[in-house]
Amino acid sequence: MTTNSPSHEIDVLAEPSDSGINQANNLNSDATRLRMPVGDATNAQLLQRLQEMEARLQAAMEKRSRADDGMFVELKTMSQRLLEEMDVLRTANANAGGARPNLEKKIEDLQRQNAEQRELLTALLDENIKQHKSTRNTMRSSAHEQVEFNLSHHLDEFSKGLASEVRIVLGEISMLLEERGQLKEQRRWLQEECRELETKLALLRKKVHKAEPNRTTNDADAPSLPETSRWSMFVSSLKQKWRARSSPL
Repeated sequence: MTTNSPSHEIDVLAEPSDSGINQANNLNSDATRLRMPVGDATNAQLLQRLQEMEARLQAAMEKRSRADDGMFVELKTMSQRLLEEMDVLRTANANAGGARPNLEKKIEDLQRQNAEQRELLTALLDENIKQHKSTRNTMRSSAHEQVEFNLSHHLDEFSKGLASEVRIVLGEISMLLEERGQLKEQRRWLQEECRELETKLALLRKKVHKAEPNRTTNDADAPSLPETSRWSMFVSSLKQKWRARSSPL
């Protein structure tokens, strides 16, 4: 009768556990990538990633559960095979009538190997289950902390940016108000200057009209009518320019 060696059976049974550990490591790496800063990630994207991670975690748990079920089935099959071999050995020993005393020793060895393998597999399963639960709890806590941290970080950045923009706008408004006040002062001053020029022009016209009938050829200091017309044109053009500049105010 041929039986598999205990080391081979342990390797076969440990393969699903290794795959479960690899899946847990992959989930840990996903959680690590989730901790990286998200420049323009939104809350909806974060929630979607959390839902995808939860679905992957659930699928990994189901796969792990199926692997554990298969492991227990294989362990049960191996135990049943060992029991059958023990029954065969007992039957052969009883039929031989004590002619082969080493059969009892073989049975004891098989029982001892069976107990050792069972203890080893049980300890391995318990350790894998504990590690799986610890990984899942760590992923959930880290995911929630990362979501809260990202939200607070984005809110702080938005508040800082908004405050800086408001300060800039207020500074520009104050500058515009100062410029507007300065322009109003200049406009008032120019209006006063224009009024003074108009007054002087009116007085000059009166003097010209009074001096025109009595003007002689030697009177070179008296202003002529073309000079008064040039003054009038200059004042009117100056008024038009400043009216055009001050009209938006």
